[in-house]
Amino acid sequence: MPSTHFAPADRLCLLQPAMRISTTALLAVFPKWWAGAHADCSQTGSVLDAIIARGRLRVGMTGSYRPFSYKVATGGGSSSSSVRYIGADIDMARALSSAMGLAAEPEFVAASFANLTADVRAGLYDIGMTGVSITTGRLLSAFFTQPVLR
Repeated sequence: MPSTHFAPADRLCLLQPAMRISTTALLAVFPKWWAGAHADCSQTGSVLDAIIARGRLRVGMTGSYRPFSYKVATGGGSSSSSVRYIGADIDMARALSSAMGLAAEPEFVAASFANLTADVRAGLYDIGMTGVSITTGRLLSAFFTQPVLR
């Protein structure tokens, strides 16, 4: 059985394309307009500028894929305010936020795996992080970080 390796937080890279398509990775979805790849984009500033101005990274995640991200009850009631996310994705999102110099804790937003890329493009959150394999099809619509699991 192959060993599992986690990339150290100081090696997280925002826009470096994945080199090994068959590798299982934690997905950080960055729409192509992040890097200005589409001339028809209506964005007037970069997503990075918006994140820094807001002071908080908004991270979409499913919360249903242990050990990457999952939900635990924090007490009383069944509202979303009584649930918190934990897991490797959460730790990496916090490390990314810190590396970006953001003082505020990342905002974790409930996401649908099927709509992850579309929701980033729609601006529902800045990035999507959830355990996912890098495929050629996904590379056509999103940027990936370096794989963090091999």
